[in-house]
Amino acid sequence: MDPPVSRHELRKKKKKLKKRRKQLSSFQKPAIVGDTADEEENASQTVEKDSSPISTVSSKRKKPDVPSNGHECIEKKKKTSSTEYDESLPFPSDASPADVLQWLIYPITLETFFAEYWEKKPLLIRRKKKTYYQSLFGVDVIDEIMRTNYMKFGVNLDLTKYTNGVRETLNPPGRVHPGTVWDNFRDGCSVRILNPQTFHKPLWKVTELLQHYFQCMVGANTYLTPADSQGFAPHYDDIEAFILQVEGAKRWRLYDNPEGQPLPRFSSRNFEQKEMGKPILDVILQSGDFLYFPRGIAHQAVSPAGTLSLHITLSTYQNNCWGTLMTKVLEGALAYAIEDDVEFREGLPRDYLDYMGVLNADTTDPRRKTFEKKISGLFGKLAKIAPIDASVDQLGVEFIHTSMPPLPSTQEAELSSVGRRAGPDTGFLMDQDTEIKLVRPYVAHLVIEDGQAVLYHSADNAKFHKGEVPQSIIFEMDSVPALEHLLKSDGWVDVTSLPELEAEAQIDMAMLLYDVGVVLARNVPAEEL
Repeated sequence: MDPPVSRHELRKKKKKLKKRRKQLSSFQKPAIVGDTADEEENASQTVEKDSSPISTVSSKRKKPDVPSNGHECIEKKKKTSSTEYDESLPFPSDASPADVLQWLIYPITLETFFAEYWEKKPLLIRRKKKTYYQSLFGVDVIDEIMRTNYMKFGVNLDLTKYTNGVRETLNPPGRVHPGTVWDNFRDGCSVRILNPQTFHKPLWKVTELLQHYFQCMVGANTYLTPADSQGFAPHYDDIEAFILQVEGAKRWRLYDNPEGQPLPRFSSRNFEQKEMGKPILDVILQSGDFLYFPRGIAHQAVSPAGTLSLHITLSTYQNNCWGTLMTKVLEGALAYAIEDDVEFREGLPRDYLDYMGVLNADTTDPRRKTFEKKISGLFGKLAKIAPIDASVDQLGVEFIHTSMPPLPSTQEAELSSVGRRAGPDTGFLMDQDTEIKLVRPYVAHLVIEDGQAVLYHSADNAKFHKGEVPQSIIFEMDSVPALEHLLKSDGWVDVTSLPELEAEAQIDMAMLLYDVGVVLARNVPAEEL
C-alpha cells in the first residue's frame, strides 16, 4: 500500500503537473475514450502515463445491451423484423456506410469524430468487449485463406522483422504455403496480409461500404505479430489509419512528424529510433480497442512479452486532397489555354535570362516586374477557364477504378443478375412493370469523353487493387438524361420513367445495366427463351 500523501506534497504535485501540461499545450493531444467505471483500468494500460500528453475523455452515456455479435450501435434496426442479418457480419447486411463507420468508432458519434479528430489528432477508444472486432477476422482465418486460395509472397502476404534497428522483408519466392508462414512466425516474423478483403467476405463488406462513405478507396491490411516482436521500423504513412485490435495486445507509440509536415502526400522512409523524440501517445491496445491517427503521425508498434497480436488497419484518403485536385485543374486549364489562347503561345522575351532566374533574384531590374506581371496575368486567365467539373470527374473515375466490387446481401442477390439463377433455356426479360435501382450509390460515375457518354462502374472490378482495367459502358449522348435520372435517384426507378428514350430503348438500357451488375431489378419474370 502506498504511504499517505500530505496536502503540501499534493499541492506541489498538482503545481508540477499544471506546469507540465502548460509545456505540452502545443501538442494536438490524443483522446482516450472509455467507460467512466473503467478509467482506473484504462489508465493502467497507458505506458508512462504521467509523461504522456493525453487528455482523457470519459463516456457517460448508458450503453445499450450488447448482443453477442456486437450490433449495439445500430440497435434500433435490430428491432425491425424486415432487417436481414448475416451471421458472418457484425452489423445488418443492409447497414448503410454511415452505420458501419459508426459501429467502428462507437461510442464516439460521427459528428464528434469529424469535428474533433479527423485530420487533427489521434483517438483511442477502449472497450471491455474483447470480441468486438473478432467477427471481422481472426488467426484461424489467416490459416484458412492461405489453405484455400492462391496467394503469393510480396503480392498478398509479407513476412517482416524489425530487430536491432533493421527492418527486413523475408519473403521466399513464389506461392504462399501455410507451413512456411507458420515456421517464420515461430521464428519471430510478423505476417502481413496486404489485401485480406480479397479473400474474406466480412472485410470485403466493410471496405466496400466505407469506400462509399468516404467516396475514396478504402484499403485493408492485417498484421499478426509474435509475442515480444516488432515487424516494422518507425515511420509515417500517407493514409488516415483506423486500427482495430482483434486478438492479443500491442504497444503503440505515436510521435509528432519528425519532418514537421502535417498531412503529407507520401509515406516516409524508415526512421531510426534516435530520430523519434518523445511519444505523444504510448499505449497498449487490448482486444476490442480502437485507435485512429491522421496521415503524417509517426508510429511504431510492438507486441508485449507473453502475447501475440492481431490487428486490422483500415486506410483511406491516400492522395485525396485539394492539391491532387488542383493538379488536375491546372493541367487541364493550361492545356486548354495553350490550345485556345494565342497569348500562351507567344514567345518569351529574347533576353529574359539576363534578369530572371535564381542568379538574378536579388536584382532590381525593372524588367523583372514586367515579367512577373505577365505571369500573374496568365494565371488569372487560367482561373477563369479552370475545368473544375472535368477534373473532379477524373478523380471520380479513379475512385471507381480502385473500388471493391459490390458484395450483395442475400436479398440483393435475389434481385441481381449475379444471384438469380438462369439456364440455357431460361432468362429474364424486363417489361414496362420493371423497376431498377443502383446496387450502391457510387457504383458508377458518368463522364463525357470524345462526344460519347461513358459510364464507369465497379461492378466488374477485381477484388484486389486495380486488378482489372477501368470497366465502362459507352452510350450515345441521347442516353445522358436517362442515365443522370438513374444516378441521381435514391431508390427504385420505373423503367418507363427513364426520360427521353423510347420504350424499347428504356428496356435495353435497363437490361444492359442489370446484366453487368450495376443495378438491381424487381418485377423481372423468368421466361422460356
